[in-house]
Order: sequence, then structure tokens, then C-alpha cells
Amino acid sequence: MQIRDLFITANANLLRNKVRTFLTILAIFIGTFTLTITVGLNIGINQYIASQLNALGGDNLLTIMPEALEMSSGPQKYEEADESKTTNARGITMLDDEDTAKIEAIEGVESVTPISNPNITYAFSDEGEDKYKMTVSAEINGLGRDILAGDDFNAAQSNEASEEDVIELSLDMLEPFNFAQNVKDDPTEKAKSAIGKTLTLVASNRVTREQKEFKATINAVLNNSIINGSTSAINGAFAKRIQAFVDEGLPESVTSGHAALFVTVNPQYTSDQINHVRDQIIEAGYNAQTLTDQIGTVKSVIDGITYVLIAFALIALLAAGFGIVNTLLMSVSERTREIGLMKAMGMPSQKVFAIFSLEAVLIGFWGSLIAVVAGFGVSMKINQVLSGGILRDLTGLTIIQFTPLSTLLVVLGIMAIAFLAGTLPAVKASNQNPIDALRYE
Repeated sequence: MQIRDLFITANANLLRNKVRTFLTILAIFIGTFTLTITVGLNIGINQYIASQLNALGGDNLLTIMPEALEMSSGPQKYEEADESKTTNARGITMLDDEDTAKIEAIEGVESVTPISNPNITYAFSDEGEDKYKMTVSAEINGLGRDILAGDDFNAAQSNEASEEDVIELSLDMLEPFNFAQNVKDDPTEKAKSAIGKTLTLVASNRVTREQKEFKATINAVLNNSIINGSTSAINGAFAKRIQAFVDEGLPESVTSGHAALFVTVNPQYTSDQINHVRDQIIEAGYNAQTLTDQIGTVKSVIDGITYVLIAFALIALLAAGFGIVNTLLMSVSERTREIGLMKAMGMPSQKVFAIFSLEAVLIGFWGSLIAVVAGFGVSMKINQVLSGGILRDLTGLTIIQFTPLSTLLVVLGIMAIAFLAGTLPAVKASNQNPIDALRYE
């Protein structure tokens, strides 16, 4: 009997008791469907996070903050040296020029840039009547952004001597400012319609409460993301002019410090070298994190949830495996005389084992194949609903994605589980004595 004949025979045997075979395949389907959706969810979210990190830059970009008070470490003794540290009006430790110089001296550090978020009271556009609060950050050289339309800041615009005031506007601010009027419901087209238009930013002086308007030209529209949130960005010189007006009249001790610094490490460095630079900064008394570090907790939570769901799917598949064992044991019992006849006619035990093993594998194959196809269809509908609903602001996020490798591994994994489950019945069938089997009633 050739391999092809073995497959045909095994498939035909499955159809002898259609209800029993259907119920066993259904059990495989449920576990595989859950596993397929969960794996796709993990792939979709992780690929989205990876795309966001790639848009921002590599792991050679570090965020530096003052060393935080460790609440879990118990009481910490006050040191006299703490008096020399720069603090803001609320008494929070800030980073000053001495800290910047200290970090710049570490081998591998290419540049240190203060992170600045100019205080904007509100903003409005010529196209709209309402005023809106908004968050803006100063552009940092080396830090990329996920641009939906328009051009990123170039070197001239980012230079302090630049006279052009430009803004990269977050996607969710287009409609409030009426920049997307009479444009079809497509994020990219909406974003393109806003390029070149003017937005007015209003800042308030912290001493006199006087307000001043700053005109900005929209040169790009940013995708919203889990990393950038809904923050817009303005070029560095523009940000300094706004903040200078906001802080005018305040003592230098209040305005000289920085809440955080942005460090660019030599891009030629390997991951281990970058981590070494980060560790040196931490040893110097600062809190240093790469972009991956900053989203590590979120990613760990997502991975943890998906692993739990995968565990539940595997438990379901384990139960389905016992169903395969039961189905094939009943089949062996019902076909005992047939097995005896086949062996009496010269069929070796190995081929008897192969027939029942193939039946188990085919149950796994059909169950997993149907589940994967159903998973594809359901995931497409879920993606469509979520992208137009609660995830509409996260452009570029496909919550459930599949790769050929992950799909193949799922199917092969289920077939392997089915094969293992079918081993016991196959061994029992192959060990049948032909004489006893022919006498079986």
C-alpha cells in the first residue's frame, strides 16, 4: 500500500462515523481558533510597536531624567550635596548645565539636548471659531516621528537661527480646527489638505498673565500613536521663543533647569555598547532609558495577556487530544476484525500503525485548517470594526495580523499534537493478533 493509498484510506475511515469525527474536529477547531486569534493579536500589536520605534529611531536614543526617589527602598538619608541641585518652583529636582556636561563626557555620547514642552494656553485656526487646548513639544534632532503627510523638520528648520515657525500637527487636531472640511473620509487626504495652512498658538506669561499669539505653518501631520500620543511638535527655535515669553520675569533659578534630557549615542554602537553607555549614565546618578525600555512595561503586559490566552487555547487543545484518543480507541474496537483481516492478508504492523496515526493527523489537519481560515475571516471583520471605532485614532494599527510562518507553525503544531494523541490507539491496533482479531465479536 503506497503513501497515497494510506491517506485515501485514512480519510475514508474518518467518514465512517461522521458525527463522532465532526465532534472531534470541532474540539480541535475551538482550541485552534483561539490560538490563531491570540497569536495574530500578539503579532499585530508587536508589529505596531516595532513600526513606532522604527519611526522614532533606534535604541541609540536615550531619555535622561533626575534619579527618582525609590519609594519601596525605605527612608533615604538626606545628603548635604542635595542642596546644590537645581529645583523648579515646586521643589522638583531638575537637570542643569553641570548635569549636561557630566553626561556629555561619557564615552559614546554624541549629543545632549534638553527636552522642552512649551506651555501653550490654547490654539485656534482661521478656518474654525473655537479655541482648543493642545500639547506641543520641541523637535529634537535625531528623534523621528510617524508622519502621515508632509515633510519632517529639516536641518535648517531645526536650527536655532531659523526664522520659519512650523508645526507638525497631530492627526486628531485636524477636525477640531476645521482643516479637513469637504475632504473624503480618508486620513491621508485629510492630512494633505492641512499642509501649508496656518495655526495660531497662544501663550501666557507666568508673571503678568499677558497673552501673545504665535503663528505657525503646518508642514506635516503626525499619526497618533501609543508612543507620541496626540502631541504635536514645533521646531526648536520657535519653541525657545515661546518659552522665553512664558518665563519672562521669572528668576533664572526657576527657568534654568530641565526636566529631562535627550541623549544620542553613537549610531555605530551595538546594542551591548549602547546598554553600557546607559548603565554608565545610571551609575552617574541619573535615570536613563532607551525607547524600548520606555515601552517595555506596556509590551510585557500585552505579552503576558496573550500568553495567558495561548495557555487557555493549549488547555482546550489538550482536551481535544483526549477526544482524539477516545475517538480512535472506539474506532479500533469497532474495526478489530477488519484489522485482523488486513494483518492476515499480509499487511505489516507498521502500516496498520500508519493508517490510525494518519487518521489522527488528518483530524488535526482539518480542524486546524478550518480554524485558521475562520480566524482569518473573523480577524478581518474585527480589524474593520476596531479601526473605525475605538482604534480609529491609532493610524497604522492592525490589531490582528498573521504571518505565513506563524500560520504554518500553528497548523503543524496541531497536527503534531493530534499525532501524539493518536499514538496509543495506533499502537493498540498495530499490536492486534490477527487470529484473535478475526474471532472478535
